[in-house]
Amino acid sequence: MRQRFCFCIAGWHFKEDVYAQLHEAISEDIFVISHRPPFMTPNFIVNYVNHNNIFYEANLGYDWGCYQQFIAKGIWQAYDVIFFLHDDLIVHNLDFIPHTLDLLPLLIFRTLLSTDLF
Repeated sequence: MRQRFCFCIAGWHFKEDVYAQLHEAISEDIFVISHRPPFMTPNFIVNYVNHNNIFYEANLGYDWGCYQQFIAKGIWQAYDVIFFLHDDLIVHNLDFIPHTLDLLPLLIFRTLLSTDLF
């Protein structure tokens, strides 16, 4: 079964190559929580992210606050996996996406085994 996934990007630096690379991997399911006002958001962003998926929020709690703002919107409920990341990273290889998706069931299983649930 294919896992449905999305990216939640904390938008601050707006490095274009990050958005371009992620758009190459997945075009529809990229969300940006910008802690900068719209007039400080570069115009190129709408080339890679649907304008309905860009949210402008108060800068409360830095990165973690941004991710919490995304969760509070309820968007995550449509997905099995959410990649939370910042827009100042460097993506060397998009293979991290399928590799992470492949490893998640094993990591979840190991976590369950290490708890008192069994």
